[in-house]
Amino acid sequence: MTRRRFHHLLSSNGKSWFARLSFIGGVSALAFAATSHSDPGEASAQTRSAESRAEEEDYLITFSTVRTYTEGKEGTAVLKLVPKSPFKIDKEFPIKLVIADPPGEKVVFTKKKLDKADGTISEGSATFTVPFTVNKTGRATVSGKLHFKVCSEKCNTHNIDMHLQVDVDAAAAAPVPSPAPPPPPKP
Repeated sequence: MTRRRFHHLLSSNGKSWFARLSFIGGVSALAFAATSHSDPGEASAQTRSAESRAEEEDYLITFSTVRTYTEGKEGTAVLKLVPKSPFKIDKEFPIKLVIADPPGEKVVFTKKKLDKADGTISEGSATFTVPFTVNKTGRATVSGKLHFKVCSEKCNTHNIDMHLQVDVDAAAAAPVPSPAPPPPPKP
């Protein structure tokens, strides 16, 4: 390979390989600086995401969350059903999500059964928001069974078990109130 051909391969739109390398180095430095900056002595919150998927030829289900959970506080997970083309969700079918009782009794659910009225249902997707509270730190499981029907030229009825692992942090200690100031002296 000739020297001219080598430099031609490295250049694009009149930019030399050195200019392209400088640009990549600059972007890398900015990315590193943006992710590593924090104030000394300040803990940064970490957002964790989790996702569980189920998929067949006629549907895709995701059960997911993107946030941190705190012991004793309500959180939510989102279950989404998307039919694959040419299938559509049968809106007349009594679609529902039945929440399973988790082992170890760490998780408490506001509702044990979510039906059409609790979700957003169309021919193109179905979404349920699952509220829950975890009463212990560590890892907890949110589980449920989705009952639905998708149709094209034929209809398929499904009962799919879904499980989602969530990490739960300890609740922050309540601030200790400062003592009340002494009463002013009486004259």
